[in-house]
Amino acid sequence: TSDDMIGRINTLKAKGLRYEDAWIDVGWYGNSKKCDDAYTGDWSAWTGDWKVNRRVHPDGFEKVRDAAKAAGMGLMLWFEPERVVKTSNFAKEYPELLVENLLYYGNEKARTMTCDVLCDFADRLGFSCYRQDVNFDPAGVMERYDVKDREGITEIRHITGMYRMWDDLLARHPKLIIDNCAGGGRRIDIETLRRSIPFFRSDYQCAFNAIADVMQAHNAGISRLLPYNGCTTKLSDVYSQRLFVQSRRRVLEYRVSEGGGCGLGGGEEVLRRVPQDTQVLPVRLLQSRQRGTRRHGMGDMAVSRLRVERGCRARLPSRRITIGHGQGDPEGTARRCESRV
Repeated sequence: TSDDMIGRINTLKAKGLRYEDAWIDVGWYGNSKKCDDAYTGDWSAWTGDWKVNRRVHPDGFEKVRDAAKAAGMGLMLWFEPERVVKTSNFAKEYPELLVENLLYYGNEKARTMTCDVLCDFADRLGFSCYRQDVNFDPAGVMERYDVKDREGITEIRHITGMYRMWDDLLARHPKLIIDNCAGGGRRIDIETLRRSIPFFRSDYQCAFNAIADVMQAHNAGISRLLPYNGCTTKLSDVYSQRLFVQSRRRVLEYRVSEGGGCGLGGGEEVLRRVPQDTQVLPVRLLQSRQRGTRRHGMGDMAVSRLRVERGCRARLPSRRITIGHGQGDPEGTARRCESRV
């Protein structure tokens, strides 16, 4: 519930644990009756209805936003706008916008409606990061709707429509960060990298028994394409922290709306009884280790949309994120800056 979130935010503030964003993930929307954790309840039956569940969040996250702001954090809010389940109200009201269970961005109305919904949330809550997920494989759906001798055209129109939707969203909220999730890094391409960052380059590290050497293999490969990458971990040893984190933004994660656990991006699991020092001190130690290892990564290099203009010139716009720490940030707290190179 919102009260649970506020309580945890206030506890972390009191314990001196500082994060850049309060991350609200799945389960906050629709009209679910039960959502005790990420694996039970009926919250998934409402995917496609992007209205705050007022039963568990009666003020629509406004008090959560205020608590996060008081703790020096923004909000990171999760959506999965492309997938619409048949049981949702949206599927019943707008069947003409769907290609099976895909909200088809080749349709201009579908694209503009999505952008308007996201902008309404951004206007009201002022969230700093929009996390876009997609937890199904739409390729088969789009292939079935291709016409003869035009293989791939349905996908082309949908994906270019998604790029345009992101452009419209950023034009209206230029400081907004787009986190491109896609089930864990399954939509990392040149065009998405121009507009977003993949906070999770893979979902592999979500397991408690994830092997650090696997993430080292990820580092060796993807860093050639994506130098500013990193991931999270639930492991606490220094070796795993160094391999998993790599200059990643630190966030406070809420997995579900009601009664869920609380996890740390780039840290270990925080148990429900956070106020006990026996549970807070290890997290504090992990943060200290991260700040010590982040300087060996990218330091104060900034993440931004990269636009390639005429003459093959690359321009970094003023919307930037500082993901390391430097002389102006002696304690290593995450921060943003406004500058141009």
